[in-house]
Formats: sequence, C-alpha cells, structure tokens
Amino acid sequence: MWPFGKSSNIEKYNLINEENAVLPNYDLSQRELSIELYFSPQQEVCIIGRLDNNYICWCSLTELEDSETNEKIFNQLVNYDYRYVSQEYLVLGVDESTQISTWYRSGEHEKHVAFSGRDFINFYNELLKKSAFRNSGDLYIDILQHYHILLSETETYEDVKPLIALLEEEAYLRISPDEKVRKLYLACMERGHWLYNRYMDRAR
Repeated sequence: MWPFGKSSNIEKYNLINEENAVLPNYDLSQRELSIELYFSPQQEVCIIGRLDNNYICWCSLTELEDSETNEKIFNQLVNYDYRYVSQEYLVLGVDESTQISTWYRSGEHEKHVAFSGRDFINFYNELLKKSAFRNSGDLYIDILQHYHILLSETETYEDVKPLIALLEEEAYLRISPDEKVRKLYLACMERGHWLYNRYMDRAR
C-alpha cells in the first residue's frame, strides 16, 4: 500500500530504507541532489531525489491533491541530509518502476527553485489542458495511429528522427484522460526508443 495521507513526520514517505538500500560503488558526497517529479493519469505523484544516473536518496508516492504533503516533501529535499541510497527498481520493484517510467516526467528541479503544493496541481492542470486541446474533437487519435504505422514500417532511426522529436514535445499525452490516446502515444514512444537503441548499438 502506498503511503497516502498527511503527517508531520515527512520522512516516513521516503520508501528508501535499510532493507532496499545499497552501498554505492563510489563517493557520492559531492553529488548535487536534483528533484524529479512524475505524474500519473490517476493523479498520483512520484518524487525522486536523484544523486546521479545510478543512485537516488528519496522516492515517495503520494496523491496530487495532497498538496500539503507534496510541498513538505519538496522542501525536505531542498536541504536533505540523506541516510540511505538506492536504485528505483530496488525501491519500487521492477513492475512499478516500469509503470512510473510511462508517467509524465517534469524534468530535474534544482534545489533552490521553490515548488509549492499548489504548483503541483496547477502544473498538472496545465498538462491536462494541453492534452485536451491536442485531441480536440478526437482528431489526434487518427494522427497518432498514422505515426505508429510510420514508426513500425521503418527500422532506420534517421528516417523518423524528426517525428520522434515531435512526439517527445507532446509528453503531456502521457496523462491524457483518454486511454486510447495514452496507449497510442506510449506505443509510438516505445517504438521510437527501440529504433534509437538499435541505431546506437550499430554506431558502437
């Protein structure tokens, strides 16, 4: 069960503990912590305190509407003195980690940038508005289907690189209320990633 709810002891929301912690292979003391926010179509929030590509020191799952808790977590990470480090798949499990990778990722937030609980909600609502405009009149579903056909019919990344870049700009579709839109978009991105990885493998 995810630890939804409010508490003055904000540390309890950190899913990293002694059982899933790892001993880093190198010194992390000079690593600058960055904050990553993930939003689900079901209005869930995953907050990651990241030290680098290999290690995290915070991972929490909350509800978007719990603005007080989300703000406290963000403020906690601004000056966080972490005890344990781990990796996403060890904390969340492989299936849950894979699921969250399909959520909308807001990017890396530097510690000095303020982000209130209300900001979480406002940001999410803006993403929903973009998604609604993009699929106004259900017209974008046919376009996504066409994009998926184009991506599926090629095995050459360079041929569809501009299309993949275009799709990456529309990441707000990851939280679209329309399940068909979400699935089509994610299918396009999955194919795009496959083509990119294949291209990089051949380039090595």
